[in-house]
Amino acid sequence: MSAIDRTIIAPHWWVTAPHWWATASHWTLLVPPSGKTINTYLPMELMGEIFLYCIELNQMNSGQLASVCRYWWSVIITINTINDLPMELMGEIFLYCIELNQMNSGQLASVCRYWWSVIITINTINDLPMELMREIFLYCIESNQMNSGQLASVCRYWRSAITTLPSLWSTMRVGTWTEREQVAIWLQRAYPKKVVIDTQRDRQLSSNALPFAALQDALAHTHQWHELAISSFPPENAASQLGAQVARPMNVLKVLHVEVGCMHSPSFAHLLNLVPTEGPLCEMRLHSPFVITHFLQPHWFPLLRNLIVLIINGRDMNEPFELLPTFTQLQTFGADRLRLPFYEPNTNLPLLRTLQKLQLRACSVQWMAGRQFPCLEECAIILPGHWEQIQQHEVQLPSCKKLAYRGYPMTTAQYFHVPKMRSMDLRSHDCNEQRVYQHLRHLFRVNGRISNLTTLHLTFQCSVTA
Repeated sequence: MSAIDRTIIAPHWWVTAPHWWATASHWTLLVPPSGKTINTYLPMELMGEIFLYCIELNQMNSGQLASVCRYWWSVIITINTINDLPMELMGEIFLYCIELNQMNSGQLASVCRYWWSVIITINTINDLPMELMREIFLYCIESNQMNSGQLASVCRYWRSAITTLPSLWSTMRVGTWTEREQVAIWLQRAYPKKVVIDTQRDRQLSSNALPFAALQDALAHTHQWHELAISSFPPENAASQLGAQVARPMNVLKVLHVEVGCMHSPSFAHLLNLVPTEGPLCEMRLHSPFVITHFLQPHWFPLLRNLIVLIINGRDMNEPFELLPTFTQLQTFGADRLRLPFYEPNTNLPLLRTLQKLQLRACSVQWMAGRQFPCLEECAIILPGHWEQIQQHEVQLPSCKKLAYRGYPMTTAQYFHVPKMRSMDLRSHDCNEQRVYQHLRHLFRVNGRISNLTTLHLTFQCSVTA
């Protein structure tokens, strides 16, 4: 018999082997003098890749492979153990090995597909600028996908991104199933404290969690809130169980955002009433019709008088918005589908002297006719209503550098006097192509300031000329 004999290796699991193995009786394995199969001399990483391939194709399971010999068993144990770890922990282990020069990322990525996906994730995101990393982390936290502690524990680079952005620690998103421990940690560490209430997008992660338990804890500390954003609020049948009466006035609240999905309920109205009329609140972004109506009552005029930023959506408001004379410090005003009334030329409008940024969409603009906005730097008028008044009385914008006008007729833009304009955005949905070009030629002829622009953006959607 020669030193190397060709023979069939029949392990003890032959009877349970897959059909393809039993029928391939003509297959042979080389048996070296040591008695070991040639497979034993393959690197463990390659063996692991082969085994994973077989398992993924459902040709064999890990138990069958592990029962062949001790070496195969050790390969299977290694694969199953580390591949059961969370990807975040895997990434931390790999980074540790790479930083100690024990292995490089190429060697790790070549072991198996799972390891390759971990390495790709590490190399991709760690090549991003720190500023973009922070934006990604903030999105993950606010969407309740992960908390800041989990992100910081992945690796040193992620930890540095988290710790150098205090706002990541100050935001607490509270949903139906948020863990109470998160609120407790946030109350101890966060400053300033920003609360995001969203009870519709999270999911139950623990069978022991009680619905709205974390929200109950957060409501007991409303007096510490600096910013409040409400995307959704529990329905009254659930909100009445919260015990919102324990909430205290929000005396340090500076920013209030309420999204369109928030509906009226007694408990929600009680929470809004905790906003003091004589507090530091300076920014409001209101998209819920109920909330807008709530704050337009005379009781809240002292609060409105001190606002610096007001963004409002009046889509479902039927009554005119007659509060412009109320604002004395407003610097940013944005309105969508809001009915703004006409004011006599001698009406005192303090916001004319304070506004720095104005954006009106589908709003009436006759109140601007014949008036001067000395501090306005950016102005966007989109699909205006009652624009005829502007054609009769020009609007003076002596400090404005950026003007956007989107509507019909496009020539209305010439009645906005903007001597320092550097950027202009013109858009038209006029269906007559010939008329659009006539208007455009007219604008360039009558408005010499267009030749001094550094940015000109034109968007036209026209049909073929009839």
